[in-house]
Amino acid sequence: MTPVIGATCAWSVETWKHEEKEAGYMYAGSAYSWAIHRAGAMPLMVPVPPPDADLTSAAECVLARVDGLLLTGGGGAKIREGSGLPPLAAQQPRRYRFENILINRAAVMGIPIMGICRGHQMIAEVLGGSTRILVPPHAHLQEKPSWEPQHVITVESGSLLSRVCGNDPWEVTSFHRQAVGVVPPGFRVSAFSKDGVIEAIEALGETFIVGLQFHPEYRWELDERSRILFKAFVTQCRRE
Repeated sequence: MTPVIGATCAWSVETWKHEEKEAGYMYAGSAYSWAIHRAGAMPLMVPVPPPDADLTSAAECVLARVDGLLLTGGGGAKIREGSGLPPLAAQQPRRYRFENILINRAAVMGIPIMGICRGHQMIAEVLGGSTRILVPPHAHLQEKPSWEPQHVITVESGSLLSRVCGNDPWEVTSFHRQAVGVVPPGFRVSAFSKDGVIEAIEALGETFIVGLQFHPEYRWELDERSRILFKAFVTQCRRE
């Protein structure tokens, strides 16, 4: 049976400062849903619940219907406080609270989780780690089209990521101004960039929980390892 993977969305009221009375719109890059679909699963877009909704009930409803959870990136770095960025929880506060519940409940339930960019940072922060602002802030911002690699990462030997994708240097895309600072308990670093930025983390337990600072969804057409990684995630979501 085709697994269903819930993919979280950003809310334009939080990311673009649209007027809340106009409701705004929910969004996630099409590359996320297309990668899920091409890897053999059905994406289910998961919007931020309305302000009068109970976030816990909404999260439980979602998790009762999905076989996996993809935490997408997007939006937060558009908001500034002077020359820097506010904390992750302040950038998209309602989305943060909702995804916090989703991550914690999914982890307890043993539902496979993959986080990309902001989603990677969310996994780290809400499960007991921390994030940090990059200095300089533009060091990891893509200067090329989204499908072309920006820099090279090193995959740690012995990691799940190395078993799935191999240990060769990996060319990846990069769209972030902040990064994981401290890895949460029960996790390990599975990839890093030349300047020491944590590019991937993974849970040490039986449940598949992987965070990726880079964007394999953009590289589907050109990078075999990006395809392999998404297919590995979908395979985990097929397990009963």
